[in-house]
Amino acid sequence: MKRTPLKRTTELKRGGKLRPKAKNPGKHRDLDMQAHYRRERDYCEVSNWLSRYWPEMYFRDDVLDLHHIVPGSGRKDYWTNMIRINRTFHRWLTDHDDFNGNIVCLGVKLLNNELELDKLRECRGARLEWWLTRRTPHPAVMQLYDELMAVAVTESDERTN
Repeated sequence: MKRTPLKRTTELKRGGKLRPKAKNPGKHRDLDMQAHYRRERDYCEVSNWLSRYWPEMYFRDDVLDLHHIVPGSGRKDYWTNMIRINRTFHRWLTDHDDFNGNIVCLGVKLLNNELELDKLRECRGARLEWWLTRRTPHPAVMQLYDELMAVAVTESDERTN
């Protein structure tokens, strides 16, 4: 495959300052909400589920991280978008398989009656049903996937009526 060289369409600017930080650093961060969540949840919220239903993904680790289920530009500090998980699972989730890991996180939120679909949609920019249909889940998370899909379809039906 022959590639064409990249061509600049604008002139380079001389003498400009480099910004060491983003324009709006921490725009999405509510540090008080994060601290409150950390105080309330001083345990890994997914460990019990993982040890019971997906034992090969259960990691014993005492260091806890605050994970945002919807990362990136949609990352907001809503209760429904934050979960405390151990560092080993957090690294696996962010480096390898965010889809199945986030099904576990959302499923645990659903089981704890903490899943607010309107806030999750605000974070994600799309309905939960759309996000769930992107990929096929791992067999270990299929039960949570089905429960989440049932809630998502119900929400979708309520919006159309």
